[in-house]
Amino acid sequence: MVPRLIHPVPVEILPVDRAATLWDADFNEPVNGGPVQYGGAFLVAGQIRYDKLAQQEMVADGESPVSSGHIVIKASDAAKIKKSDKIVRVGGIAVELYVTEIRPGGTYGGNAHLAFVRFSSRRKG
Repeated sequence: MVPRLIHPVPVEILPVDRAATLWDADFNEPVNGGPVQYGGAFLVAGQIRYDKLAQQEMVADGESPVSSGHIVIKASDAAKIKKSDKIVRVGGIAVELYVTEIRPGGTYGGNAHLAFVRFSSRRKG
């Protein structure tokens, strides 16, 4: 039995261009917080679940909306996604979210058929 996505929506992702960005492989982030270059966008189908959606948190400059959650996608699509990639659209709605973790899921017959892509927004300010 292969698990299926329930009511999937298109998710548009911009992968970090690690060749054009000065990237620290050990810490998996740009060196000295430098600018990040992104490659061409691609689409995956996924089920989205928000833990937080534009929840206000206090930062030095005032309040900042913070969102987090996960997207369930097919394992074959997860191979294209890496930590720090930027999610720019979910179901046709513009967002600014960043991949924080990718975990296998939906295991049947010893194989993971789905993946959980955790994401969060970045604090502004």
